Amino acid sequence: MVYGSETWTLYKHQIKKLRTIQQRHLRSILKIKWDDYVTNDEVLDRAMAEDVENILIRNRLRWVGMLYVCRMIDQLKH
Repeated sequence: MVYGSETWTLYKHQIKKLRTIQQRHLRSILKIKWDDYVTNDEVLDRAMAEDVENILIRNRLRWVGMLYVCRMIDQLKH
C-alpha cells in the first residue's frame, strides 16, 4: 500500500523513480540478479505484484469515488 498516494501530484520522472524502487526491492526479495536478464514484467508476474503506477491510479480513483459518495450523502441530508 502506498499511503497517502490518493492526494499526490505525480510527474513521469517521479513515477519512474517509484517503479525503479519497486523493481529493485522485488528483485532483491525474489533473489533475481541483474545478469539473469529477467524483464520487469516477468518480475511482477513472479511476485504476483502490480505495477506501482496502476496502484497509484487505482487508489486515486477509489478516493475520488468515495469523496463523491460522501458529498452526495451530505447533499441528501440538507
